[in-house]
Parts: sequence; structure tokens; C-alpha cells
Amino acid sequence: MDVRIIRLFDRYILGALIPPAALFSWFTKKQKEQKNASANDAYQKILMIKLWAIGDSILTLPMIRELKKKYPKAQIDVLCHERNKDVYTENKDLANVLLFSIKQVWKLYQKYDLVIDTEPYFHVSALIAAWTGTYRAGFAHQFRSMVYNSKTAFRKDQHMVQNYTDMLKFLGITPSITKLIKIESSSEAKARVKELVQQYQLKQKDLLIGISPGVAESVKSRMWPLQRMAYLADRLVDELHAKIIFLDSPSNAAHVDEVIKKMTSMKKDKRVINLAGKTNLKETLFLMTGIPVFISNDTGPVHMAAAQACKTLGLYGPNIPTLWAPYGKGNIVLYHKVHCSPCIINDKGKMPECIYKGTDQYQMCMKRIEINDAFDAAKELVEAWRAEQNQQNRRKQVKHVRSR
Repeated sequence: MDVRIIRLFDRYILGALIPPAALFSWFTKKQKEQKNASANDAYQKILMIKLWAIGDSILTLPMIRELKKKYPKAQIDVLCHERNKDVYTENKDLANVLLFSIKQVWKLYQKYDLVIDTEPYFHVSALIAAWTGTYRAGFAHQFRSMVYNSKTAFRKDQHMVQNYTDMLKFLGITPSITKLIKIESSSEAKARVKELVQQYQLKQKDLLIGISPGVAESVKSRMWPLQRMAYLADRLVDELHAKIIFLDSPSNAAHVDEVIKKMTSMKKDKRVINLAGKTNLKETLFLMTGIPVFISNDTGPVHMAAAQACKTLGLYGPNIPTLWAPYGKGNIVLYHKVHCSPCIINDKGKMPECIYKGTDQYQMCMKRIEINDAFDAAKELVEAWRAEQNQQNRRKQVKHVRSR
């Protein structure tokens, strides 16, 4: 179903159910008192709701880790969609990964002591929280918040990682998160990546740079012009002697083909590997652990790469990197604010296409990102990676000498 239709249905049809859902929650009279919320045994069964977006789901993992630290004996489940489930399936902090369906939700009636709704604007997730939990936490804005017992401000002046962990303050949890949680992979994914490494004869000495030129289905104006991505890839190959690995979804495979077609480097046949649409999410995540530098637009792969400890360059325009930058020390964001940016308003679910579509002003925010700036940023990340490699090698040498 078209994403716009889903959002309209959620806003106008499901939104009308919020007031009766709030009344229903009040009449059940099963809410836990907040004064007991910080007790280590206060919650035995906890549900987190995240129905949308792979990258956004990755940003919830530090919150889940902190929740597990607080309640090590609790059963923590996540309710998610088929599309983002693989972010969670190998996570040892979770007991169960439940796929969203009406039948599944129906079976969860008042099953949980605590439900944390991480969606910032969906009415459906608020309704699920009211149905499944005796104590409910969510973001404070919009009237959907009337179903929550604990309400957290959605702050646009801090990263989403912090917005999510702020939802745990009522539990006495106030962590300082410095990096994302690495996502583990299945044995099948590891075996598949090993095959790819052998197939493309990738060596440890190779400088691998990953590139994801596409974006998800909404707000296509987030995509840096493909011609510029091609020029950037050419320079990375010719000047840094890198091997480029294109990683993207099947829906963006045509964009990757176009980028490669536009490349003019004489070395591209030997130094460009196109894996767009050829690896699933788990395989992509494990492959990223061997890629030192990654370049992406404001979309899922930018957070995937940051989680897997790639030195990540994010290209931003319609959205603000304050909320959505690749999280972690040493990553770089390129963003030039223009009068209409940001046009995406995350907490209200507003994700419009560029108002200048069809004119020469289209994507003016993304076009402000120059090829030279992107190359210099990528080169900076490569140099930082090489410096770390040299430092690690020196430590190994010292350790070897001392052990003799």
C-alpha cells in the first residue's frame, strides 16, 4: 500500500480512536504508580513498539540496552514490522521479536507491565500501547499522548538516540550514550559474506569505501544528485585508490546502475563492486563491519554503517542532522541550511516532496553539497581510519616485543 495512504488512514481514521482508547485505559484502572517505577522489580514484562524505519529502529537499541541493565530479569519484547525486524532478531537484550498484525496485537491485551511507544506520531502505535500495557510511556506532543502515563518531550535540539533514552527518565535511567549498539549477524549471513569476499577477491589491505546512493520510498529529494555521486566515486577510486562497494536496496538498484554508468574512471571495472539488491539486511550489516568508510544520504544505511563502526559520511538536506546524524565520535555530516530546510517535520509525520520539484530550484539543499566538500570529508575519514590502523599495528608490535 502507498505510504501516503497509510499515513492518511492513521491520521484521520485511527486518530479518531485515541479519545475512546484513553477512556478505556482509564477505566481499566490497572496503571502502576510512577512512584514505584524506579524499583528494580517494578516491571517484569516490557514491550517496546517500533513499527517503522530501519535506521530509526537502530537508534532505539541503546535505549533497549539501558532498559535491560535496569531490569536484567525482565522479559523485554519488541513489536515491529517485517521490514525492520532484522534489526532486532539477533539482539540478546530481547526475549521476543513480535511481528505486527491485528491477530498478534489482539493476543497481547494487557499482557505487559510497561509499554514504551517509540513512534513519534503514529496513532496506531498509541492505540496498541493502550491495548497491551498497564503502564505506558510515549512522546508528549499531540493528543495521542493522552493514552500515556509517562510523557516525554520530543526535542529537536538533540539526537534521536537521546530522545529515546529520555523516555526512560521516569525509571531513574539517565545514561550518557557515546555510540550505537553493534548489530549481530546470523551464521548464515556471515557465511554469505565470506562467499562474497572470496568471489570479489577482497583483501585486508584494500581500502574499501561503501556507498549507498539511494533513499527510502518517502522524500526522494533526500538523494544527492547521482551525477555528483558518480564524480565522487571516480575521485575515490583514482585519487585514494579505493575499492567502491555499492550497497543499497532492490528498489534503489537502478539508481546504483546509473551512478556506475556515469562514472568515467578507467579503473572502475576492477575497483567497483555493485551489491545493490544482492544482500539482505543481515548480510549487509555484517559486510559493513569490514568496510572502514561509508557514504550515505539521510536514510537507513547511514545509521547501519554508524552502528557497525564504519567511519560514516552523511549527506543531509530536507532533514536536520541534529536529530538524525550518524551517531558516534568521528562521523561527518554535510548540511547546508536553506530557507525551506528542514521540510521534514518528524514529530508530526510531515514528509513532503520538495516544493520546487520540476524547477531548477529542486533539491537546492542537497545541491549545496559540493563534490569537493564530499571528497575532502571522505578523505578525512580515510586518513582517520589509517591513523587508527597504524596505532593498532604499533601496539601489536610493542606487545610482541614485550612477550619475547
